[in-house]
Order: sequence, then C-alpha cells, then structure tokens
Amino acid sequence: MNRLIGILLLIVIVVGGILWWNSNKNVVENTPNTEETDNDETGKIEVVLGEQNASGEKGTATLENVDGKAKVTLNVTGVPAGIEQPAHIHANLCANIGAVKYQLSNVVNGKSETTLLVSVEQLITELPLSINVHKSAAEISKYVACGDIGGTAATSTETTVVVPKTVAVTYSANGFTPATFEINKGDTVTFANQSGGQMWVASGPHPAHTNYSDTTREQHCPDTADTSFDQCTAVAAGQSYSFTFQKTGTWKYHNHVGAGDFGTIVVQ
Repeated sequence: MNRLIGILLLIVIVVGGILWWNSNKNVVENTPNTEETDNDETGKIEVVLGEQNASGEKGTATLENVDGKAKVTLNVTGVPAGIEQPAHIHANLCANIGAVKYQLSNVVNGKSETTLLVSVEQLITELPLSINVHKSAAEISKYVACGDIGGTAATSTETTVVVPKTVAVTYSANGFTPATFEINKGDTVTFANQSGGQMWVASGPHPAHTNYSDTTREQHCPDTADTSFDQCTAVAAGQSYSFTFQKTGTWKYHNHVGAGDFGTIVVQ
C-alpha cells in the first residue's frame, strides 16, 4: 500500500511540474521585450494647402520627424510645368501672414522636399505657423497656395504679400523715364542721372518742394534725417538719388535745376 501511495505522489509531482513549466513558458513568450530600442517615429502633421488668388493650385504638406529633424514634403496639383515656385514656413496663419521662419525647397512640377534643422516638436512650440507657396521668384509677392499648420486650409482670391521693391528711373536729355508710375508704400525709387547736365530730384511744387515734406525746403535740406522727398543738392551725370516712400498719395516731382522736366508717382 505504501508503495502505491508513493507512486501516486510521484505522478502528481511530475504532472504538476509539467503544467507549471508550460504555464510560465507561455507567460515569457507573450511578454513584450522591454529592452528593445524605442521607436523614433512620431505622429505626422498633415497640412491642407488651399488655393490662393484663383491660382488653381492646391495640395498637401506633410511634416514628420526623420532622425530627429522635421522633414517637410509638399505635393501640389495644378502647378505650371517647369516653373520653380518658392515655398516657406511663415509666422502666423494664412489670414494674417507674418515673416518667413523657415525656407523650403522650391516646388517644381508639384513636388518639394526639405529637411529642417529643427524637429516637429520644436515647430509645434512656435505655432501659429503657415506653409505658403509663391507664384514664382519673379512674382514672389503673390501666393498660389497656403495652409495653416495645425489648422485648416485658407482660401482666398485676394491675398497677396507686399514685398518692398526698388524702382529704377533714369534722367536723360528727354526727362525722366518712366515719368509717371505706381508703387507701393515702402518701395524705394532710385533716380539715375544719365543726362549731360545736373539732376536735383524733388517734390513739387517748384521751388518750395513742400508737397511731400514735413518741413519747408530750407528747414529740411540741412537735416539729412528728415523724411522729405528732396535731394537737396544737384548731382552730375553718373550719380543717383534714392528715396523710400512711406506716404500714400499722388506725388508730383521734378528736376529743381531743370524744372521743365517733371513726373508723377502714385503711392498705394
């Protein structure tokens, strides 16, 4: 009897050991390996690029981390073939566009890919931001597509960005060329003397020069820091005079030492 009981106890011990082993084996096989390397991937940001200025162009921008840096991929439809279109990340949203924060690779045939020196997480701390595509390098003041990062597409038929420019005017024996033209507030006009005589560019009327002036000519000319549109002195051929217009309006101008030569500048 004692022998039988001993055999039964041995069987119970063996079977119990087998069951315990299988149970713990399953636990080990189904437990994730916590020593594996952490995945560097983060969530993507998708930006919808809406049409601007009736361009017919729209698309998407994807921002994702690659090796800790933000990779920005643009896919735009309706673009003109072979035209390089500048693209940037700007401060603020499309409706109130700000300065350029990051330059992106030009969009060519609808494609652009740029790796920034900052991460997606860093970009998020700088919100609000927007991604903008310009018509071309020659017409960079006009947007063709824009989208808010972390927001919705911004569409408009009127949105443009005014980029200050410099307009060249020549003065010759035939007078000013062009004599009459339009510019935007903040633009600069450079008058180059290509005549055989002297040039003294100034606001009308002659000889007071007070139309575009905070002072009279006598008060202004000794003070080079004044904002009056008056060259204050004549220059010979080969020299020039530049002035930046900060007042909107229609401004007559002339050559003070040749008052028969005049023109008009419309500042918008």
